[in-house]
Amino acid sequence: MTPLDISFGIKTNRKKEWKLAAVVASLLAQDVGPERSEILITGDTDFSAIDGEMARRVTLLPDPESAANGRLATMMNRLAGAAKHPWICLCDDDILFTDGWYEKVCRFVEAHPEVDVCSFPIRNTDGSRFWDWAIHVDGAGSHLIDPVAADQRLYITGGMVLMKREVWQSQRWDEMRGFYQFEDVEWSRRVIAAGFTVALCSSAFVLHNDWRYLQVGQGVKCLKEIGDVIAAADRPQANYVYRQFLAEAGKSLEQIGSALTELRWKQLPDMAAGGDPMKLAQAIEMLSRIEGALANLGGATKKLGDYAG
Repeated sequence: MTPLDISFGIKTNRKKEWKLAAVVASLLAQDVGPERSEILITGDTDFSAIDGEMARRVTLLPDPESAANGRLATMMNRLAGAAKHPWICLCDDDILFTDGWYEKVCRFVEAHPEVDVCSFPIRNTDGSRFWDWAIHVDGAGSHLIDPVAADQRLYITGGMVLMKREVWQSQRWDEMRGFYQFEDVEWSRRVIAAGFTVALCSSAFVLHNDWRYLQVGQGVKCLKEIGDVIAAADRPQANYVYRQFLAEAGKSLEQIGSALTELRWKQLPDMAAGGDPMKLAQAIEMLSRIEGALANLGGATKKLGDYAG
């Protein structure tokens, strides 16, 4: 394995200081010596949670104004500009590097020397995907795609990217763009158009340490309340309950249909023709069956509604 010299850059607004400390700890756990790596942090860097060995291994590039105003492109450029190594890895302050990440990346780059930019599988806390291999369609938003698919609309999230220094020297982030202004989409388009090779290093995944985010279909949704997250994460159980209640409703509908058929085509014609009191009693009994089935249907749908609500 040929080792890589990497500058790691983290941008932060310091809202969750201990999360940032966990990012730094996950990088130190890669056991890459200071001669081959450095850790840069920009944004609001007035820390109390980073001290000891962490503090000795970290270089701070204070920029609280950019952090407060969501100027992500400015912070990305500052980190890349300060990096001293030929490879630059930039990430958010809620990305955790899994064990063996560095070694897997080194082996991947050794096997694929043509690669200029790497994306990685990013897993949410429930195991679903974050924006790791996605496309952005103007007017239709962003969509996760098959990790092996090639697409000119591909974009690399600014939340986690590894690149050669010359990529940034050729294509810097547009500092006119900030938070939720698609700075990474626009940057990715320029990088691909310039002919740089983008690849997914599927063996070296990272964790997105934010419980609010879950994959929903081909997108990623941010849920604000813990109850909503639990409900969304419990989708297999929810589907079982939905099927159970809807089966009850379907059975009731079959009973209604059978009773109506018998009443319409047998009981009522016979009753009308003969005026038989017994026929009339049977028709009334049929109506009672319909009422009972309707009551069952109403109960089943109410339970389904209560569960969904």
